[in-house]
Amino acid sequence: MNRYQLMIVLCVCVTLAIGCGGPGPGPGPTVSTYPVTWITASWVGGASSPTDVRTMQTPQYPQSPLCPPNALTFHNYNYPELLSLRMLGDCPLNTTNCNNLVIQNACTAPITVSLCLSSGSGGLVPVEARLRTACAQDPLQTPAPTLMTVTLPASSSRNAISQVSPDLAISVFFCGGLDVVDESPLTCHKL
Repeated sequence: MNRYQLMIVLCVCVTLAIGCGGPGPGPGPTVSTYPVTWITASWVGGASSPTDVRTMQTPQYPQSPLCPPNALTFHNYNYPELLSLRMLGDCPLNTTNCNNLVIQNACTAPITVSLCLSSGSGGLVPVEARLRTACAQDPLQTPAPTLMTVTLPASSSRNAISQVSPDLAISVFFCGGLDVVDESPLTCHKL
């Protein structure tokens, strides 16, 4: 390669580097994905409040406003409790053997949650229930399109999510702001 050809190649490389966001003035790269917040909750023996709730993962530096995991409260109410709360959820009328997963959002912003049934949840979920997706063995590997997704209003009252079994284990995933849960491994996709 002669000197003239080398100079052309060098000019082309520098031009491409600057034009493609290489060295030069301008803002740095923006992060378009970050880890989901992941919570597990389980119920045994027909208890209304979960017998175990754990925060499995919380992003340390989210790119959007993020409600803390404890902003969500979970309940697995049976039919008489639902009647006393004046909500039927997915329970058909005149049914005495029906439970509903109920979630309340205490955050000042709406939260879109994605849910799946954890392995070994115990009990069968009725066919008419909306929450039927089983989590993958590693819940973060569950395909995002199969998750049940629900938007909970800000500072909301109780939201009946789906008919469920009395003994239940779920994984709940959410992101900050209007960001959405994206493909496995489940991450938050900044909108």
